[in-house]
Amino acid sequence: MKICLYIGLIVYQVVDPCLTWYNFYVLFRDKTFSGVSIDTKHITPVEVVFCFSCVTGTFLGVCMVVAYVYYIHYHRHCINRNSFPSASFKDGVFRMIRNSAFDNEKFDLRYVELELWGIVLEVVFRDGIHSAILFWMRKSLIKKPDWHFLVFAVFRILAHVKQIICFFTKFVGWGAGEKRCCSHSCERRIAIIIGLIVGGVCLGFAIAFLIDATKV
Repeated sequence: MKICLYIGLIVYQVVDPCLTWYNFYVLFRDKTFSGVSIDTKHITPVEVVFCFSCVTGTFLGVCMVVAYVYYIHYHRHCINRNSFPSASFKDGVFRMIRNSAFDNEKFDLRYVELELWGIVLEVVFRDGIHSAILFWMRKSLIKKPDWHFLVFAVFRILAHVKQIICFFTKFVGWGAGEKRCCSHSCERRIAIIIGLIVGGVCLGFAIAFLIDATKV
């Protein structure tokens, strides 16, 4: 189940930047964002900030994929380590022979660190910026946004939900290696708490935009 979860997260990390860059392309081409017309020939602050978030989000997406690929590898290792590929029956005793080829691999905490700080930067410099822009423009909507903008808003909600779950699991120390990683570091706990707060606020921004967009 965990492997399936991380495969889904990898797919998300690939699809989301593609969708984000497509929305930036529409913004740059048509000077419209979420149904709001930006009638100017000059590059606007919205375009600059949005482009920055796209570049940052793409880089962080690669980092997240690296972490999730390692998690999949580790969980496969756990499955193999706990498997019993052969058995013997001798002198009236049934013995299971454990697959010992995988016993020596230890969990690499650096990937937990990579995911944690990647999520912190993601909630501030990618999804946080996107949700703030959506919230700022929600009252200027004159027509229902195109489907790709609505999907973009839904992805922002999913992103913040994913981030909140990630911060929460790290705060309580769930998952392989996470208790050791986060239980003795004040700066990590502060980052997690800030991430929970910012993620919750930005989740509210994205939901508010989606509600207003569906009313237009």
